[in-house]
Order: sequence, then structure tokens, then C-alpha cells
Amino acid sequence: MNWRPRRRTIWTAVFLVVAGGAGYLSTLALYPAQIVPARRDVPALRGLTPLEARARLGELSLRGRLVDSVADNEAPAGTIAWQSPAPGTSLPTSALVRFAVSLGSAPLVVPDLDGFEVALAEEVLHAAGLRVGSVDTVRGRAEAGTIVRTIPPSGSTARPGQTIQLSVSQGIASITMPSVVGMTLEAARDRLALLGVSVGAVRQTLDGVPGTVQGQSPAVGTLLTKGQRVTLSVSGVME
Repeated sequence: MNWRPRRRTIWTAVFLVVAGGAGYLSTLALYPAQIVPARRDVPALRGLTPLEARARLGELSLRGRLVDSVADNEAPAGTIAWQSPAPGTSLPTSALVRFAVSLGSAPLVVPDLDGFEVALAEEVLHAAGLRVGSVDTVRGRAEAGTIVRTIPPSGSTARPGQTIQLSVSQGIASITMPSVVGMTLEAARDRLALLGVSVGAVRQTLDGVPGTVQGQSPAVGTLLTKGQRVTLSVSGVME
């Protein structure tokens, strides 16, 4: 049996394996590269602009893509509101990270406050993310002290923290204005308080007996609503 051809074949195969291995090792030495692709932890992008987010991802050899826009009460408009995958996720280089940009705070709806007292209306508005603005009074058939109108009206949209103006019913005008002319200022206050109205502005006049009421507004016989204020003119030097 002739072993020389077979031995020559074996040595040739060994030579090729060794040469190939040497060539591979030389290539790795000259051009080092990772056999397993490098991985990167996804950074937190929330609050960055899309341009900043792409730049941050690019620094880590990752890619970014804007895929949606959503309302967000915390992320300023134009910044990243959410991302996928979540921060800290390990991805291979060149992997894609998707994100959505914030449209700003979602609009709020002004609640229906008709018939509410001011204190309760303030609680409801606070819970809705709104605040009480100015409060005025209007005559109407609604129970005195209850809300009859809001500005903006109920059902309309408002910004978070926006102030809502309230109009409160004075009730039906059913109190007849008495005459308090000639009374002392203190006696006039007491008389009006018994009727459910109060003294507002007090003006000075030099006519009549000092310390007494010489004029009133509204006039005698005028119908007033509960809580309405009355202007008095009092004789003498005002302190």
C-alpha cells in the first residue's frame, strides 16, 4: 500500500489550516473588530428636543426616530414625552429607538358650577386644575349665594391653572329699602342688617345734625337683594 500520496494530502491540509489560522490572527491584529456586536444602554430622552435626542443616541451609535406627538402635562411642548425601548435597555449598536414629542399640556374642560356655592366651586375648580378668578354678583331667580355663570362658560376648554370668573346670584330683589335718614350711622347699620343688607360707602356732608344720616342710595322703596350694599351720607367730620 502506497502511503506517500495520502501523507502528502494530510500535510497539505494541515498547512492550509495553519496558514488560514495565521492569516486570520494577522487580520485581527491589524484590524481588530468585535466578533459579538457591541451593545449600548438606551439613554433617557424625556425633556430633550428631537434634535438633542438624535445627537445623544448618535453618540452611542444608536438611531432615533420620531413616531408620534402626544399631549403631556409635564413635558414642555416640543420635547420628548416618551420613548421605546425604556431608558437602560441594552441594545446592539445601530438599533432604533422610537420617541414621541410633547404637544404641551392637555386642555382642561371648565366644569358645570351652576347652583354651587363659591366655596364648593373653588374646591371643584382646584380639583380640575383651575383657579377661581374674580367673583361678581348679579340679580337673578337663583338662590342667593349660588353660581349662575362662569367665564369661560362650562364645557369650554381652558389651560391648566387658568382663572375662572364666577357670577354669584344675589337672589330675587324682594327687600324694600327703608328710610334711615335722621338715624345715627350705627342705628342705620343695625336697621339695614336686620333686613339682610349692609352699609357700603359712607360719605361726608356738612348738612343736618352731626353724626346723623342725611342721605341714602338706593332711595326709599327700592327693591334690594340680600347682601346688597347701601351708600349713606352722614353729617359731620368723618374719622
